[in-house]
Amino acid sequence: MKYALIHEHLGQYSISLMCHVLGVHRNGFARWRDRDKSQMERRKDETIERVKQTFEEFEAIYGAPRITQELSALGYPCSLNYVAKIMQEQGIVARNGKAFNYGGHALTMHNVAENLIWRDFSSDQPNQKWVSDIT
Repeated sequence: MKYALIHEHLGQYSISLMCHVLGVHRNGFARWRDRDKSQMERRKDETIERVKQTFEEFEAIYGAPRITQELSALGYPCSLNYVAKIMQEQGIVARNGKAFNYGGHALTMHNVAENLIWRDFSSDQPNQKWVSDIT
């Protein structure tokens, strides 16, 4: 974690100063920076590429469950949670179907009288304005 912090601020401060402040050795940072990727990191990179390819192949419709099924069918077993986490980290979101749209007025609104009062319930005399509630 300390080495990642040093790597993040490379241009702002000198390496020796950051190593001294964080209490690590310079050669430890150099070894960390120059090391090869672990097997787990390589597997994750491959899975990320496969998830992206599968997502694009099915035109951004498939979510994590279907992508997991496709990868398992192709011989790359992985769990649903792993694929969902990768999709979240990469910002991959499946497109859902069309949203429900309340179009225009329903047919039942054709037989309703027009609102003449428009919430002005004040009157000068009794029996001038009559209102009702249909709820």
